[in-house]
Amino acid sequence: MNSSSSVDGNIEGESSLKEAQAVKYELEDLKVAFSSLKNEHKNVKEQLQKELTNISVLQKEISGLRSGLSNLSEDDLKGSPAYQSVITRNSELTAQLNQVKFNSSKIESQLYDMESNLTAHKKQLEDDAKSQIAANAAYITKLESDINRIRADRDKLRSENNILKAEKGKTELCDEYRQLNESLQKRLDELIVASKIEMDPEDGSVDDIKEETPDKISLIRKNKLLIKELKQMEEAFTSIRKSFATKLSKYVESDAYINKLSVEKSRADEKYFQAMRAKDALTAQNKILKGSITKQADLIDVLKSNEKRLIEKLDVEKSLYSKLKEVESLYTNDLTYQKNASREAEIKLSSTKKEFDSLKTELFGKQEALGEKDKVISSLNSKNESNESKVHELEKLIAKYRSNSRSAEDDAIDQALLTMTKCQLCNKNFKNVTLKSCGHCFCSECIHNRLASRMRKCPSCNKQFSNYDLLSIHL
Repeated sequence: MNSSSSVDGNIEGESSLKEAQAVKYELEDLKVAFSSLKNEHKNVKEQLQKELTNISVLQKEISGLRSGLSNLSEDDLKGSPAYQSVITRNSELTAQLNQVKFNSSKIESQLYDMESNLTAHKKQLEDDAKSQIAANAAYITKLESDINRIRADRDKLRSENNILKAEKGKTELCDEYRQLNESLQKRLDELIVASKIEMDPEDGSVDDIKEETPDKISLIRKNKLLIKELKQMEEAFTSIRKSFATKLSKYVESDAYINKLSVEKSRADEKYFQAMRAKDALTAQNKILKGSITKQADLIDVLKSNEKRLIEKLDVEKSLYSKLKEVESLYTNDLTYQKNASREAEIKLSSTKKEFDSLKTELFGKQEALGEKDKVISSLNSKNESNESKVHELEKLIAKYRSNSRSAEDDAIDQALLTMTKCQLCNKNFKNVTLKSCGHCFCSECIHNRLASRMRKCPSCNKQFSNYDLLSIHL
């Protein structure tokens, strides 16, 4: 066990020696790179100083130009012929513009007066038309009320006429019945008188009466009277029946004829009233149309005259508009000239601003590059310091291992390292298998035993693993 630990110590000493040599080489390379970076940093500082001096000179020139542009005196401007021509042209254009504004306001006032007159005339015509329409509507309503009243009177008279006709037929029938009653009464009186005469005992042959008994005599007399009365009644009935039949037929014919005439009369009256209503409506419509036609003709004449006046004013306005266009074109040309001059000055100013901005951006870029280089230098310095400390520690370690004087502390460290390399399940085999699922290391014998006994969880973290999660390692 001690021999194996000494071999391991020698191996570790050789590896640490190699590592120290590699660190030394790396440190030398870093020193060379650091010296080159220092030289480059020095060159960049010199170039930056030159650029800063150039920028300060340009800033002074720009500030001088700005102060000169902002503090231009009136004498400088007056001495410029272009400025004098612009002032004179501006005064002329201002006078022309004031004249144009005056003419425009005058034309606008005239147009406003014309529009107000036109609206007043239009309103008057509308009011007249509305009043005429209202009068026509009132007249039409009056005519309709008169027509309704006439229709009501006509219906009333027609009903009264029908009632009178019915009463007339009834009175004629009553007269006929009265005459028949009188004739029957007269006939009855005659029969009574005749019966009285026949019942007189003086009438008839005395011999016959004497031969019969009184009952037979009375019976014979009654029979004779009844026979006579029956004959007379038969004659009277036949005559009355004939007269009644003729009168009844006449009455029926006259009644049918009267009904026919009344129906024809009602139809004729209805046609007459319809024709009168149509005539009245057509007459009223004709009057309304004539009035509207005359008003439309008057309105057309007025509109034609207004149109002529407006066309004349429009021609005048067109001529004024053309003159205004000419003045506007002159003013626009002058304005474009002034704009071009100001644009040239703005272009010059913008070019100087762009140069200043480009110089400023270049300065900022160089400052940023310088800052990046400073950062690189500081990182290299820190790295160099860390490497120097590592070299110092390695040199101490090499000196320690070269002395070959091991202490109890080193033995304890070796023992701890050895226990760390052994499997924590059996404590006899080295760790040569790791689990991919969790990264814990064990010996292959313990892992295969756990797989065979179906214990598929990691002993350290209880994560599931399978045969495919095994990875061989070498410590």
